[in-house]
Amino acid sequence: MLFQFGLRPDTFDDFRTPRRPGILGLIAVIGLLAWPFNGANAQRDVPLTIAEAEDLALASEPGQQALRARAAALKEQAVVAGALPDPMLRLGLNNYPIESGGFTTEGMTSAGAVYRQAFPRGDTRSLSSLKFTRLAEAQIREANARGDDVLAATRIAWLDLYYWSKARDLVRESRPFFEDLATITRSLYAVGRRNQQDVLRAELELSRLDDRLIDIERQRLRARAQLGQWIGDDAGRRVADKLPQWDDSPPLEDLLAALHTHPTLQAADARIAAQDTGVDLAEQRNKPGWALDVGYSHRNGSLPNGDPQGAGRNGTYGARQQTRTLAWPWRLSFGRERATRAWQGRARAWA
Repeated sequence: MLFQFGLRPDTFDDFRTPRRPGILGLIAVIGLLAWPFNGANAQRDVPLTIAEAEDLALASEPGQQALRARAAALKEQAVVAGALPDPMLRLGLNNYPIESGGFTTEGMTSAGAVYRQAFPRGDTRSLSSLKFTRLAEAQIREANARGDDVLAATRIAWLDLYYWSKARDLVRESRPFFEDLATITRSLYAVGRRNQQDVLRAELELSRLDDRLIDIERQRLRARAQLGQWIGDDAGRRVADKLPQWDDSPPLEDLLAALHTHPTLQAADARIAAQDTGVDLAEQRNKPGWALDVGYSHRNGSLPNGDPQGAGRNGTYGARQQTRTLAWPWRLSFGRERATRAWQGRARAWA
C-alpha cells in the first residue's frame, strides 16, 4: 500500500526517526518533575545543628513577632500623643437679615473664618508620649525575653533528641552481642555444658534490651515532636553528630550581679515607669488648658455717611485666647483626685 501512494521503501524509515526526540523529551520532563523531590531529600539528609535549629525557631516564632509589632504600634502612638491636637477651621455667616435686605444692607452682617488651635493641659503631650514610649520599651523587652525562652526550649529539645538518638545507636550496636550470647548459650545447652537457667537468663537479657530499645525510641520520638513545635518539619532531619562548643558558665556571683539585666525584669521596670508616668499625667488635670482663635470677618456694602459713593465697610480681624478656669473647684478636685488615685493604684500593682 505504501508503494501505491508513491512512497519509496527508503522513505519509510523517515517516519520512525522523529520518535527519539519524543522519548528524550519525556525523560527530560520526568527529570524536571523529580528534581524538587531530590532537592527536598537532599535537604533532609543534611544534619541539623543546634545553631540552625535556633535560627529556624526564631524565624518562625509568631509570639515574638507579635510583641515587636505591638512595640512598633506604641511608638507610633507616642509620636501622635506628643503632637498638638488637630486644628479646627470654622466658617460662618453672622447677623444675616431674614425678613428683608441682604448681605450689604446691615452693617453687622459678615462672613467669617476662624482658625482654632487647642493646647492640652500642662505637660500632657510630653508625658503622654513618654508613657507610650515606655510601654513600647516594655514590649521590646518582652519580645527579647520571649526569644530567650524559645532558644532555651529549642536547645533543650535538640539536646534531648541528640541524647536519645545516641542512646538508640549504642543499644543497636550492642544488640548483636546479646544475640550471639543467647545463640552460644543455647548451643552449649544442647551439648550439655549449660543448663536451662542459663538459656533463660540470656534470652531474658535480650528481651530486656529490646524493651530498652522500644523505650528509647519512644523518648526519641517525643523529643523530636517537642523540637517540631519550634522548627516544624525540619525536626524530621537527623541531628548532627557533634555537640556545640560552648564556653564555661560564669561564676554564680557574676550571674547574680547581672540578674537585673534580664529582659523580663527590664520589661517589668519599663511597665512600672509607664504607670508612674500615668500618675504624673493624671496630675496635669490640675493645670489649665487653653486654646487660641484667630479669625477674619468680611463685610460688604457702604457706610451711611451721606456720600453717594459711600465708603466701603472694612473687614475685621480678631484673636481670642480661651482658658479652662477652675470653676466649681469642689467638683473638679473630686475628679482629679479620683484619677490620680486610680493611676497610683495601677503603679502599686505593677510594683
